[in-house]
Amino acid sequence: MYSKVCFYIIFLITIACPGFGQSAEILWLDFPQLEDSMRRNPKKVIIKIETDWCKYCKLMDKTTFNDPKIVQILNENYYLIKLDAESKSDIKFLGRNYKFKASGKDVGIHELAEILGRTGGNLEYPTISFLNEKFQPIFNKDGYLNKKDFLKLIITVKDNF
Repeated sequence: MYSKVCFYIIFLITIACPGFGQSAEILWLDFPQLEDSMRRNPKKVIIKIETDWCKYCKLMDKTTFNDPKIVQILNENYYLIKLDAESKSDIKFLGRNYKFKASGKDVGIHELAEILGRTGGNLEYPTISFLNEKFQPIFNKDGYLNKKDFLKLIITVKDNF
């Protein structure tokens, strides 16, 4: 009898609280939302530059960006944007319009991804671009980052830049 009562209580709590037992999600913004948010409450910015075909970009989304501790630190201390480096949509950011630059038939790179993400002449995916509260670049980190390395990185940037 006691086990049935416990089961029903847990069942009712689970139904009544849809978020019960689930980790929070990252609050991804777009560029207009970022500018509005920065006016109200300045924070550092992380821009994840990625592509649809990048397996390491997807892996980071499933693992690194899904860790509850990382999600909490990111949402509390940063604004986050995903930028598709091959997006053909114009993006208005800081009063300027950025466009897709074609380099062949249906191939190319978005100007903003190129400006924000290039390090040493190359743009690799994913690239994590850190900006300060005035939208000035702090630095870029390219390639896959596991939970441990990314956690260390976001804490270091939060505390030292």
